[in-house]
Amino acid sequence: LDLDWNYLGTQNEIRFNNLPSGSYKLRIRGADRNLNVSQQEFAPLIPKGFNGKVILMIVPKHNGVLYHRLTAPLNHLQRNNPDDYFIVEVEDLDYAVATYPDLLENVDVAYFSRTISYFQKIERVVAMLHKFGVRVIVDTDDTWRLDGTHSLFRMWKKGKTADGNFFDTWKQSLVYADDVVVTNEQLKEQCLKLNDNVHIVPNALDTDIKQLKIAKTNDANNKVMFGYLGSPTHERDVKPLGRAFNILYHGNDTKDKFGVVLGGDMREKHGNKETLGVRAFNNYMKVFNGDSSKIYPNFETFPYMPVESYMTFYNSINVSLIPLAKSEFNMYKSELKMIEAAAMGCLIVVSDVMPYSPFIDENMCVRVGKDKHWPKVMKDIVLNPNEYFPRIIDASNWFNENRTMDVVNEKRKAIIND
Repeated sequence: LDLDWNYLGTQNEIRFNNLPSGSYKLRIRGADRNLNVSQQEFAPLIPKGFNGKVILMIVPKHNGVLYHRLTAPLNHLQRNNPDDYFIVEVEDLDYAVATYPDLLENVDVAYFSRTISYFQKIERVVAMLHKFGVRVIVDTDDTWRLDGTHSLFRMWKKGKTADGNFFDTWKQSLVYADDVVVTNEQLKEQCLKLNDNVHIVPNALDTDIKQLKIAKTNDANNKVMFGYLGSPTHERDVKPLGRAFNILYHGNDTKDKFGVVLGGDMREKHGNKETLGVRAFNNYMKVFNGDSSKIYPNFETFPYMPVESYMTFYNSINVSLIPLAKSEFNMYKSELKMIEAAAMGCLIVVSDVMPYSPFIDENMCVRVGKDKHWPKVMKDIVLNPNEYFPRIIDASNWFNENRTMDVVNEKRKAIIND
């Protein structure tokens, strides 16, 4: 079986992509851990005679940020332009270079998310890459500066000047990068204080992936199905929803006409351990049960899912709640939640704050001007769903015209080709 290897990590983590279904027996010659072999002797990582751009994609761990900003878009580039781009995925840059000494001779661009290295001095890594003529691109979808509204603010404030601190490393990576890629105009303005070469490439979704298939499961019950999916750092953002759900659960005209699904059940992932995620999810549950410890029959949870499949959550709902508090930190985030809801056929109900405000169109979503307006807006949707659900069509059109990977990756291609 002839294979193009698309992954380079530790010796027991070799991944094959796009294999047809079936059973395979794999033999690796020279599997001695101490064997000193070159890249081309070990495996044909880069196709012989390839004349396009070779992109080294550094993915030290798999999470949502890396998936949306590196893995999904760069793999899309290669899949749709196989003669122009070849991706070599690396978990640990130092390990890869030590194992395959000639690797960097074949690489044109090194693509990082947020930080160039967690372990080494940034300037040393950049100097090594520049020695081989490798262009360094750092993608950041968020700000490295936290404020008092963020759940990690105390940790950031305590360690922001410490040598090796993650947030300081993040900032230094933007300084030393040849190019910085961001998600929106306000984040670009902040990054321009650190680097002259800053480009905007919005978040996008790949319509070819399986998890982006619409297959609604709750249409038959004819209820308005609210849903929320967010990281454990949004406790302050979801807080205004508590009063809204309290009214819906107790209203004679609403209590039987809606349901709510809370996604990303961290309890299943971490068991009974009191982690940040579990504590936050328990607090979310209270909010989505109307600030009560009681669990209403209208309420259910959706299990924690890996980034490759979490979009299936949206098939359990038809209204996506996107609350966000106005804050210095939040304004630099992206409109990803609006993109997800639009792609999956959900009504968008969103706070009119940055970064969402520039994308709010009353024809495609429902605007919530202030936190105190959430109860009225949600009740009106439950009682008059037919007045709101047509907006899903315009939202879908907005997504297809502006936020598919086919459209957005043209901007990324231009940066890599330049």
